Amino acid sequence: MKKIKIATVFNAAIFIMAVLGTVFTLFEVKMTGADNTTFGISAFKFFTVQSNVIMGVMSGVFTVYGILLLTKKISEIPKVLYELKLIFTVGVVLTFLTVVCYLAPIVDTGFFSLFTNANLFFHFLIPVCSAVVFLFFENRNDIPFYVTFIGLSHMFLYSVFYLTVVFTHMEGGVVPIEYDWYAFFAKGIWTGVIVCILILAVTYLISFLLWLINRKLFK
Repeated sequence: MKKIKIATVFNAAIFIMAVLGTVFTLFEVKMTGADNTTFGISAFKFFTVQSNVIMGVMSGVFTVYGILLLTKKISEIPKVLYELKLIFTVGVVLTFLTVVCYLAPIVDTGFFSLFTNANLFFHFLIPVCSAVVFLFFENRNDIPFYVTFIGLSHMFLYSVFYLTVVFTHMEGGVVPIEYDWYAFFAKGIWTGVIVCILILAVTYLISFLLWLINRKLFK
């Protein structure tokens, strides 16, 4: 039960941070005083915001189930919820790695500028906490291997959306930055396509590793 208690605390914290991050985004709350965060409903075009909000909802569900389990109202948390947790954790871990390894190093405003305001939650705290709680406190040895492929679902659908926006706003082989907000196509069409394919490959690798480590740490 100790793991359940710790997991419930983590999930409650993730849920609260997701709510705060969403409110800060919608109402332009500048928690750190920086002025380089995208605010308003348009921010939901970013995979980061989408994945973190979904993770917040999932963590809220786990918080409720954790409390019910600790108070002996239920005997176990349904396995399907752990499968969904794996799928949604993939999204926020991908967000964290994309920011740290790709976006933060190239932005003009500096590496740490992407960890301000709501992005402190979305780019760092929620992804890290989500990975920690899933890997160390929500272990299962019965999540089917095929779920690792479903872990691609959000990124795949987002890729379709992103590519549709890019190709419908391309002019002379060039895409305005407002329609290529990750700048994947800044160096050409094929470069952007290759980057998207690589991201899908990395997404699956993350999904597989989360599944494998979670399984290996099961006791």
